[in-house]
Formats: sequence, structure tokens, C-alpha cells
Amino acid sequence: QQQQQQQQQQQQQQRADGIWDWFFGDDFQRESLPLAARGQSLGSKQNAQDAVGYMPIVSSHRFIGVKPSKKLSKITKALIIVQEYSGDPKQENAIVDDMNIYSDELLQPAKMKSKTLLMMPWFLEEKRDMKQNEWNMHAALKNLSILRWADAGSYAAGGDSVFGNVSAFAAFDTLVRLLQEELAEVLPNLKTIDLVGFSGGCKVVTRWVFFSEWAKPGYGRASVRTVGGGCGSFVYLDEFRPAESCRIPQGHGADFTCSSWEVPKDCHDYNEFEDGLAMVEASGYIYVQRIVSDAAVLSQAYDDFPTKEVLFVVGTEDDCNCDDQDVYKNPDQCWHEFGFSCSDVYPDYYVPFATVGVVGGSCKKNIQGWSRAQRWANYLSHLQDFYNRTRGINYVPNHCTYSGQHDKEAMLKSHHVRSFLGFHDEA
Repeated sequence: QQQQQQQQQQQQQQRADGIWDWFFGDDFQRESLPLAARGQSLGSKQNAQDAVGYMPIVSSHRFIGVKPSKKLSKITKALIIVQEYSGDPKQENAIVDDMNIYSDELLQPAKMKSKTLLMMPWFLEEKRDMKQNEWNMHAALKNLSILRWADAGSYAAGGDSVFGNVSAFAAFDTLVRLLQEELAEVLPNLKTIDLVGFSGGCKVVTRWVFFSEWAKPGYGRASVRTVGGGCGSFVYLDEFRPAESCRIPQGHGADFTCSSWEVPKDCHDYNEFEDGLAMVEASGYIYVQRIVSDAAVLSQAYDDFPTKEVLFVVGTEDDCNCDDQDVYKNPDQCWHEFGFSCSDVYPDYYVPFATVGVVGGSCKKNIQGWSRAQRWANYLSHLQDFYNRTRGINYVPNHCTYSGQHDKEAMLKSHHVRSFLGFHDEA
């Protein structure tokens, strides 16, 4: 009877694999990462019972659970795509679309597909009854349930999963640790682990890199680097925000420096997490709460951040705010259909003849700047001011711009981004 059940499961998985290949081709694999309660990682010394659920991953190579005898010796780079917002809950086809974009824009021109382990974890935002063996027939813990988050805002801020209390940030820690330690024999020549996030993904990765010990240099055999492009907001490290002179209510690009700071008086929650560190909710953010509530641990995070490899990126014309048109004067590139509609997510997301605004709408975002370009420039200035004022450090964050608006593909084509990630085009 047990053999019959196993045969039935294999047949079901083969049918599922056939449907997957029919829709998406055979370029990508379905992997899964078991995760433990309260964000603990499932190391080799822990029992399988510690797992509370799994995170699905789409990858270019099968790598989890691979036997050391089947080494991926050609792989020198691991590139983790950090999920961005999609308006509606992200679906498998959107994950595969992003995988194809990164492969086509980064890996292919540099002839690095065979040397790069490309992957994208899937943060599910809707209830789905899919056991681990239904997603990945190779998984050892077959009956684990798929983890999900309440919404995009939850996982983007490192919030806990709906069940299991697994922080989104802990999921990235676990994945990086797996690549650094447990897969050392499978990936013997791994040199770099890169996490790249655009738009909502930028929001995730620029916060994760501040808190995570796994982003520190020398914390493993491979260097960990992060790229955040097109962030809608940032986590500020103290109570000061750009003064009004740094928040000009009209588009003027990203080429400026803010040198005037103030403590806002008319925005009561501006310094609460995810925009500041003064207060973190007692429940729902276990990972961040653990760090912020311990003064010594938080102080160490402040000290570590300037040593981490981070690249902040924005488009030179990502200067729109279609939520606050009564206050902010949008430049010409924000208007479409002969001025009929305004979009501050174009061309990454576009709805013809419809105004689409996600940049503004709240005081805690707008006091960072009126547009992504303003917020990017102000945040770079904030980091320089904070570390000079509190640590006596002349810290200049690594940063660059690309020509264009809110354009993921333009960011990936940027020479500075490609050079930072080590993807040099071959003639």
C-alpha cells in the first residue's frame, strides 16, 4: 500500500511537472526551503519537527538537497531576486517573468548563465493549500504547508508569516546561511551572494541589509552584496528628517544633497518602524523587535552597516508623485495619453488612461521627500549626516543613477549596477 501511495505521488508530481514545463519551459526548477518557528534556521543539528512550513523558490538549478557527489562546480555566483509588489498577490507566472528578465538582462549578455545560480523566493500573499511535495517532489518533508504573509506590506517590512511566526528577513538569513555553510560541498566555488530588489523589493532588501548579520563582510566564505533600486521609502536611523528646503514640491531630479534636518512636529508616527526605529510593534515583527529592543544589539547594527556592501539606485526621472497632485507639481514625464493620466510606476507597471499613484499618500513617506528620486538623495545625505554626527565616520554610501523612470530593466542595464554585481558584457 505504501508503494502504491508513493507511485501515485510520483505520478501526480510528473503531471504537475508536465504542466509547469508546458507553461514555463524547462529553464527553471521548483525548489523549497523549510523554515522554523520564530525565524530560526533549520541547521543540520535541528530536528525536522522544527519546521513549521516551507517557502517556494524558483531557481535556475536544483541546489537544495543535492548530494555532494553532484557538485555544481561551475557556479561561482548566487543571485537572489527579491520580490517586488505586484498590485495583486504575486503568482507563479510573475515569478517566472522576473526570472527571465534578470536572466536576459544580466546573465545572458555577460555569458554567465552557466556560472550563476539564479533564484527567486516566492512570498505568498493568499491562502493556498499546497503541500511541499506538491510544489517540489524532491523535498524530504513532504507534508509541510506553504507559508504566506498577510500582504505585500507585511513581508516587505520583515513581518511574520500568517502562521509559524517566520519573519521574511529570517527567510533570507536562512537562505544565505544555507548557501554559505550547508551547501559548501555542493557549491564549492561560490564566491558571491547577491540580493537585488527593485521597487517594493528595494524596500525589503535595504531594510534586511541593515539588520542582518549575514550581510556582514567575512561572515561566510562568499561575499554578500545587496542592490536596492527604486525604493518608495527608507528606514531612517534616528529622529531627524529632511527639512522643508530638501522637500521641494516639484520634480527636480536626484542630483542634490540635503544638509538641513529637523524633527517633524505634525506627523506623529513618522519614526515608527518601518520608516524609523523608535517603536516596533510588539507582535508581528519578531526579528526586528529582537534587535531594536536590545540597545547593545542595535548599536552593533549601527556600527556594522557602513561595512556592508550596499548599492542604492534610482532613475534620474523617477521623480513622480501622482497621489499628491494638489501639492506636488509632477514633471512632464509623469503624464501620459496627452496629459490625461499620471503614473509614478511607469514603465514597470502601466495602466492606459488611468492615474496610478503609490509614492505619496502619507506624511511619514512624504517627509522623506516627495518622489523616489528626492527620497533617494535625502536618504544618502541622512546616512552621511548620521554617521558623521553619531560615529565620527565619513561614510559615503555606494550609489548610482540610471537614465529613466521607474524602470527595472533600465536599472539592470546600468553599467554601474552590472559592474557592482560583476556582470561584464562580453564583446
